[in-house]
Amino acid sequence: MKRKIYVVSTTHWDREWYSTFQQFRFRLVRMMDDLIENMEKDPEFKYFHIDGQTIVLDDYLKIRPQNKSRLEKLIKDGRISIGPWYCMPDEFLISGEGLIRNLQKGRKVCDSFNVEPCKNGYVCDIFGHNTQMPQIFKSFGMKSAGLFRGIGSFKKDTFLWEGADGTQILTNKFSEYYNYSEFYFICRAPFEQKDFDTEQLVNDFKAFYSEFKHTFANDSVLLLDGVDHIDMEPQIPNILKVLNENIEDLEFVHSNLDQFNEIIIKNADKLDVLKAPLYTIATEMNSNTVLKNVLSSMVHLKQANDYCETNLSLVAEPLDLFTNTARKYYKYDKNFRSASPRCDYFNEAWSYVIENQPHDSICGCSITETHMDNEFRFK
Repeated sequence: MKRKIYVVSTTHWDREWYSTFQQFRFRLVRMMDDLIENMEKDPEFKYFHIDGQTIVLDDYLKIRPQNKSRLEKLIKDGRISIGPWYCMPDEFLISGEGLIRNLQKGRKVCDSFNVEPCKNGYVCDIFGHNTQMPQIFKSFGMKSAGLFRGIGSFKKDTFLWEGADGTQILTNKFSEYYNYSEFYFICRAPFEQKDFDTEQLVNDFKAFYSEFKHTFANDSVLLLDGVDHIDMEPQIPNILKVLNENIEDLEFVHSNLDQFNEIIIKNADKLDVLKAPLYTIATEMNSNTVLKNVLSSMVHLKQANDYCETNLSLVAEPLDLFTNTARKYYKYDKNFRSASPRCDYFNEAWSYVIENQPHDSICGCSITETHMDNEFRFK
């Protein structure tokens, strides 16, 4: 039997980082415009994964509301995969409540498109992973996770991740050398700004496979075709066709994370088990670095986040529950106007907080203008 290479087209979208959110949104709108147009024109370009985040859909549709029905069709048809997150947070610098609200908000966006979220807890670029994430992912109905930082020198590309309570979840470990961009760097980057060279494409992939095949734990292999803020590649169907015609012992398939993991999970009991937290710095390969200095960078952002989360979850919401429960015991002036129910006020407040919790925002590793926006949202 041929070993199958499952290629997942994606992009990693830092909403704000070395540019502000509004500057990145110009690129986002162009990327999404091209994605919709190309997928509509070419049914052979089967799948695209939008980085496990749903906030980018809101950001896009505020500028292109006229494209909602087109986007919605591609999502309903299963060609564009969305969720489970609203935005990709840091796992250590925010509260457990913040993580839960984020996933709830991501599910709410998926519900608005009448689809289930992706079943992969995709945390591709977070700086280490805490002990509760397998339990949290499983409680939201996820069957797998996807990550690469914090695993130290562990080599295999899949494993079972065991959380503090004993919950285990199938986990895709992305490349320690290419991180979440293996297929992109092997088969796309060499041809930026020039035509594809069939011979070089085949030779480059053969060289990669020969070097890294010892890391593949299964007969099926996941490779991601994407990198930070990258557009989709319309030539992917042709690239896969060329590889299938010229590499006899491998079969290349355009796929998505859920399809791949449905296959892998059948033999998951044979995989190695790693116990959380995943917070070990690798001794080799720079791509596997865990940036622990983000715990103290721009510390005023961490303080503002803690202040907001604490006041929402431990003061405002409990007080609202108490006062609503006690309403029947009090008489109000006939002109009294209550703000109750207040849940939508709290949802709006949580939205501002969650928008500040992505790994490049709360971690304090972005440009000054980005962190000024963070300060404004917290205020």
